[in-house]
Amino acid sequence: MIQALALLLLLLWSIRTASSASLQAYLWQLKEYRLDRLLAHMTTLRGRRLIVNPLAVLKGGLLLTFPLLLLFDFYRALFPYAVVLVYGAETARAAVQVLRQRFRRPILTAKATLLLLASLGAEGVLMLALWNTVLGILTSSTPRYSTGLAYLLWTGGLVVAPPALRVDTTSLPWLAWVALLLDRTFFLVVFAIVLGLGVATGFAKRRIIRAARRKIQALPLASARSGLESITDSSDWAANACDHLTVIGITGSYGKTSTKAFLHTILSARFKALRTVGSTNTDIGVARAILRDLTPEHEVFVVEMGAYRRGEIKAICDLVRPRIGILTGINEQHLALFKTLETTVRAKAELIEALPEDGLAILNGDSPHLADLAQKVPIRKKVYSTIREADVYAEDIVVQRDRVSFRVISDGEAQEFQVGVLGAQNVPNLLAAVCAAQELGMSLAEIAQAARAIEPPEGTMRPHPGIRGTTLIDDTYSANPDGVLAALEYLQGAPAHRRVMVTPGILELGSAASEAHRRVGRKMAQVCDLVIITSRDYARYLLEGAREGRMPEDRIVVEEDLGAVARRLRAYLMPDDVVLFQGRGPEWVLKQLKA
Repeated sequence: MIQALALLLLLLWSIRTASSASLQAYLWQLKEYRLDRLLAHMTTLRGRRLIVNPLAVLKGGLLLTFPLLLLFDFYRALFPYAVVLVYGAETARAAVQVLRQRFRRPILTAKATLLLLASLGAEGVLMLALWNTVLGILTSSTPRYSTGLAYLLWTGGLVVAPPALRVDTTSLPWLAWVALLLDRTFFLVVFAIVLGLGVATGFAKRRIIRAARRKIQALPLASARSGLESITDSSDWAANACDHLTVIGITGSYGKTSTKAFLHTILSARFKALRTVGSTNTDIGVARAILRDLTPEHEVFVVEMGAYRRGEIKAICDLVRPRIGILTGINEQHLALFKTLETTVRAKAELIEALPEDGLAILNGDSPHLADLAQKVPIRKKVYSTIREADVYAEDIVVQRDRVSFRVISDGEAQEFQVGVLGAQNVPNLLAAVCAAQELGMSLAEIAQAARAIEPPEGTMRPHPGIRGTTLIDDTYSANPDGVLAALEYLQGAPAHRRVMVTPGILELGSAASEAHRRVGRKMAQVCDLVIITSRDYARYLLEGAREGRMPEDRIVVEEDLGAVARRLRAYLMPDDVVLFQGRGPEWVLKQLKA
């Protein structure tokens, strides 16, 4: 009986350890192996629940009963059973998550795989070492590290331990205690391995960046072309800009990926253009793109640049040497990391500061936080706007169900545009692309024709047919306050029987989170027939805003179980309903509801 209980304990502990390793690797990967982003996540309710939840508290309490194991025989007898019950509950929870397709695991990149294997290996070695130490104390001898015990651990108890190592009633409680100790400190093991991998991958990262820098420096960049310094007229520069590679950098709190996709589509109508793929916007991601994709035939390289602290955009600029820089706008996005909007502006402005004297800065005139920067730009600049006259501006914006039309005015010339994207919030991003394409010599008419081929990137206001004739709008790529309000604005004007929004809220807003979510809540009250909030992190503020907007209580629901969300929507939806999925999290529900 004791042997069977010990084997069951080790099996359940092994399953729990593997499950925890998967979750922690998933979180580290999701937060790009950055401690600052992980700590910001841990300040949310969802993050805190990983540390403080009923099972975690119970295990911590059991671990602290160490003195009782020394004092009371009856407690020593009951202790292993209590630990087995706790691990049994955790295993059952993991099994349910797997069955519901809600088990969180990382994408098995080389780094994530190494983290998983190293974490599990280190935890196994620690179990072996600590258990041998405990055996030594209990038997007053120096125990051997045994191959038999290693097999016992790594097969999850599917082999029988050698007789000399069989667990008895005296040692079993301590085996359970050691398992709990390793359980509660496993995050430190994973963290240490992440740090180690960071050092190791740092060397590889620097080698890759050096190789990418050598490759791009071997190409004749337009910014370094012989004789270019003598060109002072912008039209002369535009006529010759793509004789060699022109690098265009794009940064901002929002709109980077859409602007990159729009600009790449437009430029591809005339030039051999390359863009960074998907959400690639770090120095190492850009370096890999250069080594993998960039060829001497490319004339334009469109580079998305992201940052969570100052210096990171400068590092990308040092690598690619952009000639044109686009700043799409500044808001509270990632304020939890930048701390202040002023710091955000300074970090994003590193792109403008990196441009050469004959470069071009393109700035969003609708973003109030860029007003001061626009006045201080020391080189040529273009400002675009949808609300006032500027170097390039839009008027007569008309939002239709599946497209947006508007008129672009530039240097006294007007051109009608029709683009297959959803919502007026895309117009500023399109104007930024117009500015850059003009700088490379394309006419407004040519740009308007090329823009007809534009499609929204995945996860950015992309429509899908849903069950029973509904329309599902996928806006799950990311979320920021301006983007969410703009998406709701589109939803308000979209022809629909009923309008539904599914959202977890907006991440990493720091001190701006409460007011930003209240603004969103007030707008939801104006627009939506039903709102489902899938995370309690910011539900309080969304609910407060919705109540301020006089939204009936029965039209806003907080439900973190995505399976329950899918079931509720299946029962609720009718033909011609439109559902907006906003922010990362509810993608699984969207998949369940697709036609």
